[in-house]
Amino acid sequence: MWPRLSLWLFAIGFAPASVRSQDVVATFEGQINYVWDDDNVEAEYLASGQYNPASNVITGIKVNQGVAANPEAAEVFLAVPRWFGGVPSTLNRVILDLTASGPVQNPLLEPFPSWAMQEVGNCDALQYVQSFEIDNDGNMWVIDTGSVDIFTGNRTNTCPPKLLIINTATGELLDEPYIFPEEVAPNATVFLNDIAVSDTAGGLAYITDMTGNVGGNVGALITYQRSTRTSARFYNPSMVAEPGLSWTFMGRDLGIDTFAQPIEAVALTPDGSRVLYSALQGVNTYSIDALSLFQNGSDWASTIINHGARQGSTDGFTVDCAGRLFYSDLNSASVFRWDLDSDFPPDESGIRVAQDNDTMWWTDTYAWDDAGYLWTTANYLPALFVDGAFLQANIVRIPTGTGSYQSSSCAAPTYEFDLSPATTYPNLPEQCRGQPPNMLGEFRFFGFRLMGTPAADMTNLADWEEGMETNEIGGIEWVPWQDGPYYLLAINSPAGLVRRVCTFDPWDNRTSTCTGIDYRDEAVTE
Repeated sequence: MWPRLSLWLFAIGFAPASVRSQDVVATFEGQINYVWDDDNVEAEYLASGQYNPASNVITGIKVNQGVAANPEAAEVFLAVPRWFGGVPSTLNRVILDLTASGPVQNPLLEPFPSWAMQEVGNCDALQYVQSFEIDNDGNMWVIDTGSVDIFTGNRTNTCPPKLLIINTATGELLDEPYIFPEEVAPNATVFLNDIAVSDTAGGLAYITDMTGNVGGNVGALITYQRSTRTSARFYNPSMVAEPGLSWTFMGRDLGIDTFAQPIEAVALTPDGSRVLYSALQGVNTYSIDALSLFQNGSDWASTIINHGARQGSTDGFTVDCAGRLFYSDLNSASVFRWDLDSDFPPDESGIRVAQDNDTMWWTDTYAWDDAGYLWTTANYLPALFVDGAFLQANIVRIPTGTGSYQSSSCAAPTYEFDLSPATTYPNLPEQCRGQPPNMLGEFRFFGFRLMGTPAADMTNLADWEEGMETNEIGGIEWVPWQDGPYYLLAINSPAGLVRRVCTFDPWDNRTSTCTGIDYRDEAVTE
């Protein structure tokens, strides 16, 4: 564990410039399309209404391992939920070229594991997939709501909700599909939304049901144990939507309670001991003792912890092997990171790792590869639900230097720089430097640590700039405040938490200096 004396960078508002540590791998503009064959002809699907491009939106994403061994391409799996009619294939794969000079444009989705498994009304096939997970053995755990057209006002409940486990290499179904009993996942209302899995006890799954209604309780957490083929349902008031939250999209005010939906995001800590969850409309992150959910008669509700408020509402979230939570702020086209083991609450320790007003609206679901990247789908969802048509979707990857929560535990990446006074950025004024007396500091910055010596200058912008130029560091968090861009430094010293604010313009040929205008220094207790 690093020393508790830390220098932190916080956001104090909305970033005026995108934090461009991310990389758009693929983009879909105007429509999602598929790899058709002789038995499944695009023109025939269009004529019959089985394919309506305006209704196809990408949500779930997972990346098959092997990117580290073959960094030129990635096998990516994508879900297209059947919210409305006209979705020909609900589970798909695509091979993406990682050597392309720009995003792959409108790649075609190949139905997975086959076209036959996409047949609407065939209860042995896939009906409605919104999310899925791939375990350490390369097996895909697929949650199928069973119903289709669930947002049309004419929901079709022909098939029951089920869980399938598919070998990603062969497309083979490994177990008999598990049909959820009515008391766990009521067919008429269930909405299986997201899933996290563990290899504990032969395989455990934690699933969010976003709108299923049992006993008047909306939303729930569902568990499944593969070895016993049993499931259970758990409800707690912490799973409902938080009222009164506002929504914005691409600069538009969408009002209050526009997406007032309950529990959606779910994630596991790397040791599998805690399952984290959050409502779609909600900023609080909760967790439960994971194994208590599989113990008959356990007082599982007494193990719930509210970890505090995040930077904003998120659709999905995930934890890396270093125990850090990655989540969205849907209102600002951002992805944040929160160190779960820190003593700071998430509203103070949330670090923006990526933000782009052009490509990252509504980052929906997350995935990990084995090459140190976090992947996400940005699907511009309000365009469909507010404006009535698909707008665009992007597949984005963000460097983290870590991997999936299912991997063995790992350390966050560390970069050490010489921060002695001799290497101090020469034009940085004294008032913008953090120099608590005799402070051995740790500068935590987008997952990278700059180690200093006692009384050393902790603000070496030359190293920051070099890191940004080489993409080793994601970028400084620039925020609007008063009359110009500012950054906020927060130093946790023995005297308490000291915040310093000063102006600095990093975009003037990388040589601008901090003027110290509107500098302030205040000590606060933790």
